[in-house]
Amino acid sequence: MQNFVVDRTINGKEITPNLNRFLKENIQFTEMISQSYSTTADSEYSVITSMYPLDNGEAFSRYAGSINNDILSLYKKAGYHTAYMHGNVKSFWNRNAVYQRCGVDELVFLDSFEDKSEKINNYLSDELFYRQAVEKLSEYDNPFMAYLIAASSHIGFDLPGIHDKYSKVSIDVGEELLGTFFGNYLEAVNYADYAFGIFIDELKEKGIYDDLTLIVFGDHNGMDMDQEEMQKFIKQVNPEYNEIDAKINFVNVLCGMKIPGIESQKIEYPVSKIDIKPTLLEVSGIEDNFSLGDSMFSNKKIASISNHDIVTENYYYCDNNWYEIESGKIVDVDTLDEKTRCKLAEYVYNTELELEISSSILINNLLKR
Repeated sequence: MQNFVVDRTINGKEITPNLNRFLKENIQFTEMISQSYSTTADSEYSVITSMYPLDNGEAFSRYAGSINNDILSLYKKAGYHTAYMHGNVKSFWNRNAVYQRCGVDELVFLDSFEDKSEKINNYLSDELFYRQAVEKLSEYDNPFMAYLIAASSHIGFDLPGIHDKYSKVSIDVGEELLGTFFGNYLEAVNYADYAFGIFIDELKEKGIYDDLTLIVFGDHNGMDMDQEEMQKFIKQVNPEYNEIDAKINFVNVLCGMKIPGIESQKIEYPVSKIDIKPTLLEVSGIEDNFSLGDSMFSNKKIASISNHDIVTENYYYCDNNWYEIESGKIVDVDTLDEKTRCKLAEYVYNTELELEISSSILINNLLKR
């Protein structure tokens, strides 16, 4: 789920009303950057290890035996009951092997859910997934840590298999978008939001919600960078949308976090997937032995991507050039003040170094148990 759908309406209806409410009531990160241009598996790898993915899911598919110091094993070591849940088959992206290696106490895949009466593109529908996931969570002893992967807003987007679709999809995308790829995406996002609302309601009904730390985020892009209907939709509120905006929009996914006792706030500087692990461990008071990311509350204000692009508050780096985000124009670095020049050079150096360290650790299994 990309971030551009947040707080947007179409034909007078909010696309993500439940997520909007969650973000307003809690901590909204408007610039969560995905570390990769590729797969869900890459997103999961970045989240659990705080390292950069290799290309196209290779960390999970080829190097599962080198995944160490992951967030789930650290929570388990700290005395938490751990769970991983996904409404897909266990073999997809080698997840069963990966999360068994993490020592997860309970692995819940499609065959573990009792009610499989509603599936979308072979995944359990988000509604059935959330309802049954919360039932399982309610049976765990405290403390617990669970990683839930919902999938109904995954590509396809046409929601095949949903029962009584338009009692759950509350938006009207209009005649021009109905049945188009982008129109289907908006409907799938709206359905995913409907199911998320059920998830929150069920957590509250079971008495879990108030004491729960909860982070919700999209894994990667839904739309291609140059998708015409999407660009037209975005330009309704941002007429100056440019090529650099498009690059950032491609990797900018929805993100919000609830921490008991913390008031609502909006954080508008760049953070990234590799920052999720150190953030959660910090909130939980668990020692973090190794992460390439930093706490999302640390004001680092930079996100690097596995293709060597870099996002800062004001600048975007790609193809050996810095661009001004606001205008989309190439920056003549020599005209910047010395402090800014040094900072941008440091960002490039550190990104190259981190990417090299990250791949070397994984490929050579340098964080052995």
